[in-house]
Amino acid sequence: MRITIGLRIFLALTLVSLVIVGLSATLTRLNFEADFQDYVDEQEANTIAEAADELADLYWRDGSWDSLRDNPRRWMNLLRRGAGEGPPPGRRPPPGSRPGLPPPDPLALGRRIALLDADGTLLVGPPPKPGENRRIPIDVNGTIVGFVALNPGSELSNPLDQRFADSQQRSTYVVAIAALVIAAIMSGFVARQFTRPIRAVAEGANRIAAGDFESRIDAARKDELGDLARDFNVLAETLEDNRQARQRWVADIAHELRTPLAILRGELDALEDGVRTFDAGTRESLQAEVARLSKLVGDLHDLSVYDEGALHAQLEFLDFTVLLQRMLRGADNRFVDAGITLSTELLPSPLTVLGDPQRLEQLITNLLENTLRYTDAPGSLDVALTTDGTTAMLTFSDSAPGVPDTSLPLLFDRLYRVHESRNRKSGGSGLGLSICKAIVEAHSGTIAAEPSAKGGLRVSVRLPLVIDAGIA
Repeated sequence: MRITIGLRIFLALTLVSLVIVGLSATLTRLNFEADFQDYVDEQEANTIAEAADELADLYWRDGSWDSLRDNPRRWMNLLRRGAGEGPPPGRRPPPGSRPGLPPPDPLALGRRIALLDADGTLLVGPPPKPGENRRIPIDVNGTIVGFVALNPGSELSNPLDQRFADSQQRSTYVVAIAALVIAAIMSGFVARQFTRPIRAVAEGANRIAAGDFESRIDAARKDELGDLARDFNVLAETLEDNRQARQRWVADIAHELRTPLAILRGELDALEDGVRTFDAGTRESLQAEVARLSKLVGDLHDLSVYDEGALHAQLEFLDFTVLLQRMLRGADNRFVDAGITLSTELLPSPLTVLGDPQRLEQLITNLLENTLRYTDAPGSLDVALTTDGTTAMLTFSDSAPGVPDTSLPLLFDRLYRVHESRNRKSGGSGLGLSICKAIVEAHSGTIAAEPSAKGGLRVSVRLPLVIDAGIA
């Protein structure tokens, strides 16, 4: 049998309530018994005090205990008279007694009360239990002539007392059972209230598992369960965004692959139909499209490697300034041919980072290609390398055209193009900056884009420095 969390909460709360009610009922019962026993003891104390007064009068009249010695009948009559009539007229109740208390049963009391002489010798009644009985002295004109001894009782002697005690015990049990029933009802209500948002999350999870990524649950609560509901909604929204991104990703990749494949197919069909001859121009066109396909597939492979965390980087200590200078010198002629002025401001060596030279070269190449493809001629590019003592800060600032502010957060998304400045004619699949971001993050760095003061785009890369590391 499957035990749900609601049932677990209900059973736990009911068990706690049962323990609390049981302890309360037990303590109430014990407290009642103790208090009621004190009440009965006070009754008995009044009775034996009155008996002591009666016995003092008897001794004063007779001058001895001979009339009671071995005379249980007269002894019981004396107890019965004292219990029924109370103190004689004109006599004040014994000190410490409470008038008006109902007397105990004299017959039952007679089985526990005894008369002792001044030496403690039993005259009449049951033998007193050593150390357990209560004794009241009998005083006649300032002389102790005997004692009234009362043995402790195990049961209530008065039937009225017993009925009252039984009634209180039944009332305690009824109240305890009623409290337990109410606690069980409240436990069920609390368990239902607690599990309602959990059931909502479970139902929402099932809907998401079935493909309904637009599913949302109520998150109006202001407690941890409300936080759980809000986190679930964030998860559902993220999954929905990821699904849409995946759909766009697949559509964009299909579109990117379709264009060069269509060109290749058109060229081959033209060759097969004899419309075109296989000459240097045809070969160059085919090679360009094949190269474009190869680069696109290579970029997709690199991104998948970064996503899976399976990049096998050959990390080593290297001087980032030297690497950057070498890459800029290699690209200098291309910038001259493109009509773009390249200016640099680099810190002197060494500026040491822990990285993969091949990947960092790919990073710099992609950033340079981004300027070559999308900067209008005549234009300019300023490359700066600075440091704040803990990170190396590389910036690429180019001239117009710029990027709209709404597009800046999307520049590092895969296959994203700014329509005003990027198109297939100028080249690029929209993966270059995505690969740059993946490389930088793989080196525990950050990359950001913002408008350039020159009217174009400013890309900033920050990489952690290695302090006090020697370069071989």
